[in-house]
Amino acid sequence: FLTAQKLNTRAIEVYDGAGTQTFSGAGSSVVVNLDSTYYNGDNSLFKLNADQVNVSENGWYKITYTSCVNQIGGGGGNQRESPQSWIRKNGNTNISLSFSYAGYTRNSGNDQDKNCNRANTLINLTSGDYLELQTGIFDTETGNTMGLTQDQSWLLIEKVEMDSSIISINNSGQQMDHGTPTAVSFDFNDKLGNYVSHTGSNSEITFKKSGLYEISYNIGYQDSQTGDRVITCGYLRKNGNTNINPSKQCIYTRGDAQAKTGTVSTTSIINVSKDDYIEIMLNVTGEVGTNEYVQVQKGTTWFTVVKINETVSSNWKNTSLDIGTTP
Repeated sequence: FLTAQKLNTRAIEVYDGAGTQTFSGAGSSVVVNLDSTYYNGDNSLFKLNADQVNVSENGWYKITYTSCVNQIGGGGGNQRESPQSWIRKNGNTNISLSFSYAGYTRNSGNDQDKNCNRANTLINLTSGDYLELQTGIFDTETGNTMGLTQDQSWLLIEKVEMDSSIISINNSGQQMDHGTPTAVSFDFNDKLGNYVSHTGSNSEITFKKSGLYEISYNIGYQDSQTGDRVITCGYLRKNGNTNINPSKQCIYTRGDAQAKTGTVSTTSIINVSKDDYIEIMLNVTGEVGTNEYVQVQKGTTWFTVVKINETVSSNWKNTSLDIGTTP
């Protein structure tokens, strides 16, 4: 599916025009060389300075990134490596709700050695703060595998002007079993806006105001380490019975130690009525039997809700944005 909306002009998009940085071994990382500006809608608000994007106003910012890597080296073929990416603030603070794990790469040819991390999140910044995109190796099958950044990496930062929320989890371990679509339970309101409600430890996010909303989710997990190939899909469900078709994203992992970590992440636009609620669902399938499962992980699991300005076009009322199926 494809979503599109008029961009807030108070935004900046920067990218890596070269893709030549290397990193080696589990835990290693580099600051991605974001050396080029594709768009800057407010030069007084955003500045790109040596891979760092500086902001000059307090407030909440919407962050979207993609960071692509190529696995190189590693003492022979078929060595697995799990890449990771995240946002770092002011050179010393990792933003916990920004981590993404693409699944894994494998240096066995046929482009299995390439993968991309991606995430969407909200960050509260103070004037003078700066952000960097960090990419590295989470885990590796052998100590001498290496990663190489790719020129497909980019970072979009947008000043949030509308009502927004970000909700996450405090505890890892919720188990999602094979073939049983299950709603992710959230238990921490990092920022709760005026237009949604969420209480306690539950999966339902209720809307107080009808209209259009941009929903982004990021669900990090580890699979059951059985050695089986596991496919994990995330999607939105409305009012307990309607799947939002343009919200599905799937990631492939394998239960070996270096290939078990993944993240499903996407952004969708939905049209809701007052008192509607949504949930983020996970569905796990695999190649052998029915014993596969995944466990949701703290620090890589959250969702954001941003109210969309509906005054830009009268055609929205004639557009079906959330046609779904009833399971």
